[in-house]
Amino acid sequence: MVLACLTLAFPAFLQVPDSPNLSVRFKVEERSEGAQIHIKLVTPEFSSRSELARLANREAAQMVRSYLPEFLQQAKETVGVVPKDLSLFVEVTPVVSVAKENLISFYTMTFAYTGGAHPNRWYECRTFGLRDGRAARLKLQDFLPAGADPMEVANRLVIPRLKAMKASWFVEGTRTSLEPDEVENFVVTPAGITWIFDPYAAGPYVEGEFFVKVPWSEIRSAG
Repeated sequence: MVLACLTLAFPAFLQVPDSPNLSVRFKVEERSEGAQIHIKLVTPEFSSRSELARLANREAAQMVRSYLPEFLQQAKETVGVVPKDLSLFVEVTPVVSVAKENLISFYTMTFAYTGGAHPNRWYECRTFGLRDGRAARLKLQDFLPAGADPMEVANRLVIPRLKAMKASWFVEGTRTSLEPDEVENFVVTPAGITWIFDPYAAGPYVEGEFFVKVPWSEIRSAG
């Protein structure tokens, strides 16, 4: 499968010159172990030999497969004690928000069930770009005005939006600040930066995940 990415126009303050789009091929691996254990892994592969694309491809491959050993161990322990018609599964699906020669951003969603009341899902985000001319994983600091504190900026921009989305633990005051890993769990989009919060991170499971979108205009003035 090949995805042709749209041309993206990023704000001038990012100081990232426009560059050609990359096509993205999705490698699909599906297999079963016995009648009850099922695995589906989808890995994005960015079509460039650049240092940046190679870095993104290595990280993507590691991300997609990182949970597999734990899943297999848990599933094999569970398979003998659950009904024989119950499937235990893991599916890892990537979503690419930007794929250019100088900027790549994507997330993976892992959806898994190894027994219990319900399946679980969680998200991992990565953004790669050029820092001092070298390929690197980019952090929130790379997109902020000089001197801005990433934790302070994320708390100020994200928490009010979580409250507006009725994320219970922030509305009720159970949580009042983001964790460092949550500050960095974002993707870059043409419109701005999107933070992703797993089920249970900002509220009970029934509330699901939260996608918090902040436009470039607010990122630009966040110092």
